[in-house]
Amino acid sequence: MGDFDEMKLTVATLAVFAAIQTVTSSPQPSVVLPPSVAQAVLVDTIVTDSKGRPVTDLKVDDFELFEDDRRVAISLFQAPATALPPSEKSSSSANAVPTKSTRAIDDRIVAIYADRKLLSPGGRKRALDQAADLARLFIDRGARVVVIAEDPGLRALTPLTSDVAVVRGAFERIQGWATQSPGVVETRETLDRLKSTIELAESGRMCEGSPCLCVLPELISAIRGYAVFRDFEATEAAARLSVVFAALHGLPGRKSLIYVSEGLEHRPGIQLFDQLFRICPDTERKDASSVLSPMQEFDTSRPLKDAAARANALGVTIYPLDARGLGGLSTGDITMTDRRYVPSARNDSIKDANLAGPQQLLAEETGGFAMLRGLGPESAMRRFETDDAARYLLAFVPGEADGRRHVLRARLKPEIAAKRKVEIRHRLSYFRTALPDRRGQRALSVLVFGLEENSIGLDAEVVRTGAESAEVRATIPEAAFRSGGGDGATRSWRIVIAFRALDAPSSQVTVREKEVDIAAAPGAGSSRSVAVEIPISTHAYDVVVGVEGPENRVSYLRRRLEAQK
Repeated sequence: MGDFDEMKLTVATLAVFAAIQTVTSSPQPSVVLPPSVAQAVLVDTIVTDSKGRPVTDLKVDDFELFEDDRRVAISLFQAPATALPPSEKSSSSANAVPTKSTRAIDDRIVAIYADRKLLSPGGRKRALDQAADLARLFIDRGARVVVIAEDPGLRALTPLTSDVAVVRGAFERIQGWATQSPGVVETRETLDRLKSTIELAESGRMCEGSPCLCVLPELISAIRGYAVFRDFEATEAAARLSVVFAALHGLPGRKSLIYVSEGLEHRPGIQLFDQLFRICPDTERKDASSVLSPMQEFDTSRPLKDAAARANALGVTIYPLDARGLGGLSTGDITMTDRRYVPSARNDSIKDANLAGPQQLLAEETGGFAMLRGLGPESAMRRFETDDAARYLLAFVPGEADGRRHVLRARLKPEIAAKRKVEIRHRLSYFRTALPDRRGQRALSVLVFGLEENSIGLDAEVVRTGAESAEVRATIPEAAFRSGGGDGATRSWRIVIAFRALDAPSSQVTVREKEVDIAAAPGAGSSRSVAVEIPISTHAYDVVVGVEGPENRVSYLRRRLEAQK
């Protein structure tokens, strides 16, 4: 190490699923939250009339805000940017905001997340073409766009960009990936298992009279196996979304997430339980309760609501984009000669509603809207513009962190509601948790989005030292010590290291940090280095090396560590 001391950071792991921060930036960048509400919960509230037109003339005294049915004081209020004409706006008004066209969305960051694990080839083509058109419309209105997908781990395929060609290039890349229709193979395998079980019962002598009733426990077990798989799939999707929310929080501006998928089942397997009644009519007539009970056993609402509450805490609004397309009816399937095992139009209808439900839930819980079949990019953009023109900002200071999801409700005061017939849409819940270290959030944004910054002039390298360890070296130039401190001054620096395995998509992001005092080396052109050892495996890794120093100067650089051969 020569003249340099090696400093190993104490472990301070950030589990990104639990690191939820209350929102600290306003959707309108011109408004600065006063210190007393710097940790406020911001509740975007969209108010429209009965015809869906923006209502823009409401005042703070017209609203009531509730947390878990307990009324809370509104600490910050902001009316829509178009609420008052310029001539009526006073520069001294506490709620004044700059005039903005309703067609401008220039403070918005639009993240388009194509969930590779929930896309089929057919649905992917339609949905990504639609997402590309939507991205173009956002960029035309001044927004910046980033495309996210698993490749193989969750990462940004583009920088934050206003270049439509870059966005389209990312979507073309995703079009070439191998995908498989979610649940299709598992559905067919489950139906085959039902068929073989029933045929075996019908061919034997032990199940005379009603073979289905004889083997009903086995049939239910087969469908429950499918339901367990789809239920776990929803939990995994919620975890992936939570990573995206946490990473987006480190970016400036108002964040909108276009979530491209073919949906998750609200009640996994419900269409197969319903089909069981068609396959075995005796079951519905004589023992329906045995099927109806497990039909209600699985429900993906909880993990998805928790994910939505995390999005709300981090200021992210979700707009699911349905990738299912206009699929044909299952009754057209000619591969099965026994038509009992071909889903009916009723089964298709149940499945369709079951998949749309979670998309609508994610949207409603975060104050967004779902782009289901029939809502094209142009129509969707008109809804975005209407929402922007009708958006009020309400904020309150939460209580002590308790790690729980809390329900939100905004409404007009009864006497105002009696006179004004309006519809209100807003975030429905949030997680009240302790603030994580903002450095961890910034490092996560660099890992996922690659948004490096280097005002210090940092030089960073990562070298593998063994199968289970690597050394990170951060070199601070001598010029960084001279700024504001003079030669030889000892300065306090915060070292932040974040890393995750590239080819292990389920691995968590680990963040380690420590504050160290470093004395400047004498002589022009000299520098000081800090060496940090991190525990790793044989996988390839993305590593973020961050240094924060005096005068609010920061550097966050991303480096790649190759897998051990």
